[in-house]
Amino acid sequence: MGKFESTHNAKVRLTEAANSEEFKQKLSEDPSAYDLVVTDERTLVELVSLRLLRSFDSKVLSGFQAVDAKFAPPKREAVQYSVPYLWGLTVLAGKKDVIPDAEPSWDLIWREDLRVGLIDEPFDLIWFGLIALGYEPETATEAQIDEVVSKLSKRFPDMTSAMFDPVTGLDALEAGELDVLITYNGDGLLRASQNSAIDIVIPREGAPIWIDSFGLTRDAKNPKLAITFITYMSLPEPSACNANFLHYATPIRAAHPHVEKALLNNPDLYPDPSVLATCRFVRFPESLEKYVHQAAARIVTGNRVRPVRTESEPLTSAEKAEIVPED
Repeated sequence: MGKFESTHNAKVRLTEAANSEEFKQKLSEDPSAYDLVVTDERTLVELVSLRLLRSFDSKVLSGFQAVDAKFAPPKREAVQYSVPYLWGLTVLAGKKDVIPDAEPSWDLIWREDLRVGLIDEPFDLIWFGLIALGYEPETATEAQIDEVVSKLSKRFPDMTSAMFDPVTGLDALEAGELDVLITYNGDGLLRASQNSAIDIVIPREGAPIWIDSFGLTRDAKNPKLAITFITYMSLPEPSACNANFLHYATPIRAAHPHVEKALLNNPDLYPDPSVLATCRFVRFPESLEKYVHQAAARIVTGNRVRPVRTESEPLTSAEKAEIVPED
């Protein structure tokens, strides 16, 4: 971001939220505090419904770099409010001597002989639980969701102590405090590149796919500069540079020639089409969305782990940015 800041005589100030609920709360409290957001597709749709984002002009949207069709927002109402930034998968990480040789499955979370770390996204935990019990989330019933809540509550009686942000969870895995961790593929692969004892796997049932996108806040103080920033970050070379640094995948086709070959050829980051076909967005029957949120709330109480972040790091999921012109 240094080149953008020097070129436009501006300073990009980053603020991170520990999870999507905290993120929505902070933005709701003061929508004018931030110029843009970076968040996943589900949270973005919720922000649109809360009227916390402003739509992009169609002419502005047409000027952004083309992205692969599969990374367009899954819900139509988000199209005018988002510009894809990075995409990834939620996967399993573990020590190579713990992860089974056979194809791993989400049902590893039920194994009492394993110390399992959960991702700090309760909504997603319902999805994992349904898959692990052999149910299809997109056609799930209230009874199946209740079964997942009951089983998760018994398996993890102190749910919040079992939930981690990616950095803290990988630290615990590396320190031998966990055997298996649900985490994001980019964070996991970056840690695995530094520690050969850690392995990252996509479960045989497939993995949740998510897209982090830029959004413009409703009360942005510097909307034109924010759009200029998004345009810059969407250019092939800056997009690839950011993807290389964060070990996440860029949805911008023109950026691929600039992505490090070791990353572009990594099947856990850019999966083979046959594997990617098993991955899908976290979705439930529309009529049960509210019920799932209530179910997730029932299994989580107390405070969550808060990650520590430095201002110099690039944008990642559930972040907000204020772009301030310097004097």
